[in-house]
Amino acid sequence: MLVPSGDSGDLPIDLRLFNGGARSIRSFPERELGPTFGGYPTGGEGMWNTNLELIRNITGSVKAVAFFDSGTLSRNFEDIGTSSIEMAAGLGVRLDLPIGPVRLEYGYNLTRDVGEPTGTFHFAIGYAY
Repeated sequence: MLVPSGDSGDLPIDLRLFNGGARSIRSFPERELGPTFGGYPTGGEGMWNTNLELIRNITGSVKAVAFFDSGTLSRNFEDIGTSSIEMAAGLGVRLDLPIGPVRLEYGYNLTRDVGEPTGTFHFAIGYAY
C-alpha cells in the first residue's frame, strides 16, 4: 500500500502499484488489472493478491500445476476494502531447471466484467510469488 503525502494525482506512474500477470492474477495480462484512463492502466495506491497452487510431477523435471489466484487493486489506498475482488483459476506446465522453473500457464477469469479478458496465457521463468 502506498500512502502519498500530497495529492495522489501527483504520484508518478512508475511509483504506482500494478496487479495482473504471471506473478499475481494470471487471468489478466501483465500490469492490466485495475483502474484505467483512456484504455490504459494507471495503477493505484493499494493492492493485495494471493496464490494457491497444487503441483504434481509428470515425469523427471516436468510438472503440472493447477492454481487459484485472487486479489484487487484500488486507485486510492482508502478504497482497498471496497474494490472488487478478481479471481482466476488455471492450469500450467513447468520445467524445473537450475535457474528456476520455466512456466507456461493459462489463467481463466472467474469474475469477468465487461471489457475484461476471458483469460490469458503466460510464459515466465521463476516462481509465481
